[in-house]
Amino acid sequence: LTRNAGREVLVLRHISAAFALFTVCASVHAADLYKVDMTVLRGGVVVARPSVRVAADKIADLTMTPSGGPEKDAVRVALSVAPGTQSGTVAVHLMIFDRPAREWMLRAKPDVVAWPGREATLEVGGNKDGARDATIGVTLTVTPEMSTLAAVAAAGS
Repeated sequence: LTRNAGREVLVLRHISAAFALFTVCASVHAADLYKVDMTVLRGGVVVARPSVRVAADKIADLTMTPSGGPEKDAVRVALSVAPGTQSGTVAVHLMIFDRPAREWMLRAKPDVVAWPGREATLEVGGNKDGARDATIGVTLTVTPEMSTLAAVAAAGS
C-alpha cells in the first residue's frame, strides 16, 4: 500500500510537470497578443524601459530618447512577435535604428528566438565610416497573452 502511494505521487508529479509544459507550449501557439518588456541601452546607459503589447505578426514601433539626453542619442526599435518554429518558443524580429544626424539609420535587423518569460539579450555595435558607434543593447522578455478582439485592435498594427 505504501509502495503504491509513493508511485502515485511520483506519477502525479510527472503528470503535473507535463501539463505545465503543455500549457506553456499551447499558450505560445494560441496567443494572439504578446507583452514585451524591454530595457534599451545606448553606450551602456539606459535609454528607456518600455513595455508594449503587440498583436501576433503586427509591428510595434517605439522611439525612445534618454531622459535629459540629446535627440541624437535616441533609439528606435520596431518589433514583431510570432510563435517560434521550435515548440514553446517565440520569434521576435527587431529593427534597431539610431539617429546620428537628423535621419533614422538602420543599425541592425536581428531575429531572436526566445522562451516565454525568460530574458533574451542582444547588442548591436560596430563601425560606420571608420568610427566606433555607441553599442545599442536590448534586453527583452516576451509573455504570450490571450486577448479579446478589443485588446488586439488596441495593440494596432
